[in-house]
Amino acid sequence: MNVFVLERKPIIKLKVVTVPSLHRLFVLSDNFIQILDSDNLQPIPNIKLKNVLTFCISNRSNQDQTAYIDICVSIRKNKVQIYRLDKTNIITSINEISIQDSFISISMDDHGIMACTENEYFSYNPPTSSDRRSIGSFNSIFELNDPNISTCFTNISPGQYLLNGPHVGVTTSLEGTSQRAPIMFTSPPLNFIYSHPYLISMDDHGIMACTENEYFSYNPPTSSDRRSIGSFNSIFELNDPNISTCFTNISPGQYLLNGPHVGVTTSLEGTSQRAPIMFTSPPLNFIYSHPYLIVLVKDYIQIYSYLDDKLKQEILKQCRTLTNMQLENLKTVILTDKDNIYLLEPLGLEEQIDQLLNQYRLQEALTLAESNCSLVEQRRTNPLVLLTKKRIAFIEFGAMNVVRAVNLFVEIHIDFHEIISQIPNFLPLDSSWPAIDENLQNQYTQWLNAFCDYMTKKSVDFSRHPDYYPALLKAYILIKSHETVNEFIETNSLHIPVDYTNILIDAKFYHAAALLSSAHQKHEQAINIWKKLISNEYSNDETFPGIWIIAKYIIERNFDRSLEFSTAEWLLERHEEDLAIKIFTSKYKNESNNDPFSSDRVINILKKHSTALVAYLEYAVFKLKLESDQIHTMLVNIYLDQILSRSDGDNEQIRSKLQAFIITSNSYRVQTVLNRVNQTNRLRREVALLNGKMNNFDQAFRILIDELEDFEYAENYCITLSQGKSSEDRKIVAHILFKVLLNSLKKNSDKTTQVLLHILCNNEIEFDFIEVLQQLPSHWSLASLSQILLRALRTYSYTQRSTKIESALVRVQNERLHTKLSQLKSLNTLVNEHRQCKHCLQHFYETSCVVYQDGSQGHVHCAKKYNQKQ
Repeated sequence: MNVFVLERKPIIKLKVVTVPSLHRLFVLSDNFIQILDSDNLQPIPNIKLKNVLTFCISNRSNQDQTAYIDICVSIRKNKVQIYRLDKTNIITSINEISIQDSFISISMDDHGIMACTENEYFSYNPPTSSDRRSIGSFNSIFELNDPNISTCFTNISPGQYLLNGPHVGVTTSLEGTSQRAPIMFTSPPLNFIYSHPYLISMDDHGIMACTENEYFSYNPPTSSDRRSIGSFNSIFELNDPNISTCFTNISPGQYLLNGPHVGVTTSLEGTSQRAPIMFTSPPLNFIYSHPYLIVLVKDYIQIYSYLDDKLKQEILKQCRTLTNMQLENLKTVILTDKDNIYLLEPLGLEEQIDQLLNQYRLQEALTLAESNCSLVEQRRTNPLVLLTKKRIAFIEFGAMNVVRAVNLFVEIHIDFHEIISQIPNFLPLDSSWPAIDENLQNQYTQWLNAFCDYMTKKSVDFSRHPDYYPALLKAYILIKSHETVNEFIETNSLHIPVDYTNILIDAKFYHAAALLSSAHQKHEQAINIWKKLISNEYSNDETFPGIWIIAKYIIERNFDRSLEFSTAEWLLERHEEDLAIKIFTSKYKNESNNDPFSSDRVINILKKHSTALVAYLEYAVFKLKLESDQIHTMLVNIYLDQILSRSDGDNEQIRSKLQAFIITSNSYRVQTVLNRVNQTNRLRREVALLNGKMNNFDQAFRILIDELEDFEYAENYCITLSQGKSSEDRKIVAHILFKVLLNSLKKNSDKTTQVLLHILCNNEIEFDFIEVLQQLPSHWSLASLSQILLRALRTYSYTQRSTKIESALVRVQNERLHTKLSQLKSLNTLVNEHRQCKHCLQHFYETSCVVYQDGSQGHVHCAKKYNQKQ
C-alpha cells in the first residue's frame, strides 16, 4: 500500500484522471491543489496551485485520445483559472476569468463552464473570436431565493447540465435554455450526480439508494410512456442508529447492503440468491473491488473475499473515505484519513493464486481463478483457469490424492510428458528403475497407477506420440504383474524400442525382454535370454512357459539357419530330443551340402541319440520320401538291432514295422540286409521277404509255407506283391505260390488242400484257370472243385464281355474320328503366300498344313514341335 502524507489540513476533494500516458490524482487540501501520480502516490514536483476553493477536470469528449488534462479552478480572488497539464508534467495557464463571487462548485467540458455560488447558477461560453484579449464573462442563469435549497448540478451531456431548483431538476444549456421538462424531486436534494441515464448509484438495471436508516431500489418501467416513471421501493429498514447505511455495486443489478453485522446481497427487486457475509466488526463503509470487499471499520481496513465470505486481511488504519480508481485500473482503491492518502493495490491475480496454492488452499485458488471469467463457458478456455487447474492437479498428485489429480488431468487435457516429469526417477525413459525403498514403494505405486489410468483414458490422443508406449511400459514394470507386462509387450511391441530390453532384464522381466527382442527380429538375443532362464542363470520367471517355447519359436519363424541348427543341438544336449527332432524335421529343405539341416548332417548329430535317430529316419523315409540307400539301410539295421536285443515276445510290433518296411522300401541294400538276417534263425519270415524283394518268389514262398507253414501270411504276401502290377505279373506271382502249395501237398495234404481251395477262390489273387485246372490233382472230386470252376467260369465270362465292350467302344471312337476327319477334308482351306504360320509366323511355301479348330493354320513341322513341348 502506497501512502502520501499531507502536511496541510484535511482533504476537501479528490479527483482521479487517467488518459494515455498520464495517470494523475488531484488533491484539494487547505486551498492548495497537490497533483500526485495515481499509480504510486508520488507527488508531481514544481506544480503549485494555491488559494483554490474548488476545482474540476474537463469532461472532454476526446479525452481518451489526448495526452493532456485541462483543469478549471475557482480561487479566492474571485477568479476562475484554466490550466493544462501535459504528459511532461508541465502545467500552463490557458485562461483567467474574473467573477463577482467565489464559486463553491464548478464543471467544465468542450462547450464551456457551469458553476454556482450558494444561491445562484452561472455559465460561461468561450468566445468564438481568436482574439485572446476577448475572454468573455460568466452569465447568471437563475438565482435561488430559498436558503433551504442547496445549489448543486451535474453534467448530463456536452454543454447540457442538470441544476437543482425548488423541488425540481432543471436541464439547461450554457446559454440558459432548456429543451426538456424539469425532473420533479420527491424531496429536496442535498447533492446529486449523473451516470447515464440515472442519478445516484445505478447501472443498466436500475438505481440503488439509501437514507440514514433505509435502503431503496428503483426499476425503470419497461413502458415507452414517459408519464409512467415508476417509484422507489423500500428494501429494508435499519432500526439501529449505530449501523451505517452503505452499499456497493457487485455486478449489474446486484448490490451488497450493510446490515446488522452482515452484508446482504440483493437485487433491485429485493431478492437474494446467496448467503449474507458475516462481518467481524460493524462497517462504516465498504467498496467492492473484484473479488474483494474493502471494509472500513473503526480502526481497521478489513478485506473480505467475496468468493468465500472470509476475512483475508486486516490493516491497522483509521480511514474516512473509499474511492475506486476509474478506467483501466478499476481494482485500485484510494483511502483517505485526516492527514493521508492511501493507494490500496491488490496483489496480482497470479500472485494471489500462488500464495493460495503454496498454503494448500487449492479450492480457493481455483475459485479465484474462475472468478476472473464473466461466463461459465470461458472457464474451459481461460489460460489462467487452465494453469491453476494444472498446478492443483500436480499438487494433488504429489499429495497422493490421485483420483482428484487424474480427474483434473482429464479435464484440462494435460500432456503426459508434464506428468512424468513430476515422478522421481521416471526420466529418462530408457533408464532402469533404481532400487526403491519399501516406504516409498506404495507412493510410487499410487503415482504410477494414476498415471496409467490417465494414459489409458487418453490413449486416442496420446498414442501418436513415439514415447507413449515406452512411458506406459516403464510404469507397468514397477506396478504391474509379469503377466500384464508380457501382454502389453505382445500387443504393442512394435511401438517400444528394442533398447528397453535392458530395462526389462534389470527389472527381472526376462520373458518380457525375450518377447520384445523377438518382436524386433533380435532372434538370437531372445533365444539367449530363454536359454539363461532354463539354465537358471536368470532367476525364475513365473511367466516363462518352458523350454518348448524355444522349439515353437524356431519352427514358426525363418531366420538364420545356423542359429536354428545350433539351438536344436542345444536342445539335444538338454535331452529334449522330441523338441530337437521337431526342429530338424520342420526345417528340412533339401540335401544341399551347404544346408545345415541336410539329412547327412542331422544323422551324424543324432547317432548318439538312438531314439531321436529312429524318429528322424522314419520321418525322412515316410514323410520326406527320401530315397537314400544309406538312410533306408540304416533304418532297417536299427529295426534289426531292436529286434535282436529283445526276446521274441517283446518285438512283434517292431517286426511288423520291419516287415512292412522291407516290402514297401526299394532303397535299402537288400543283399547287405539279407546277409545279416541270415546270421540268425529268428528272422526266417524276414529272409523270405528279402528273397521276394530280389524277385526270388519261389524261395520266399517255400520259406513261408514249407519252413514256417504260415499259409495266411503267404497268401497276404502274394496279394501285397500283386498290388500295382500288370495282369501277367500278378498271374506269375500267383502261379508260383500255387506250385509251392502243390509241392507241399505231400507233407500236409489236408491243410494244404484247404489252403489251395481257399486261395483259388480268393478274388484278390488272379490265376490262369485253364493252366490251374490242368495241374490240379486228378483225384479231386468235382464237388470240391465246384467253387473253383464257378469262379473260373465267371472270370472267363467277365473277360470275354469286357473284351467285347472294349472293342465296341474302340469301334465307336474310330467311327467318330473318321467322321470328323471326313468333315475336315471336305472343308476348303485357302493357303497362299500371304498366310502365316500360327507358331513361327512365317509364310507358307507348300500346300500341306495343319488346320486348328479356330481356323488358324500352321506348318506341319511347327505343329509337331508344339505338340512335343506340350
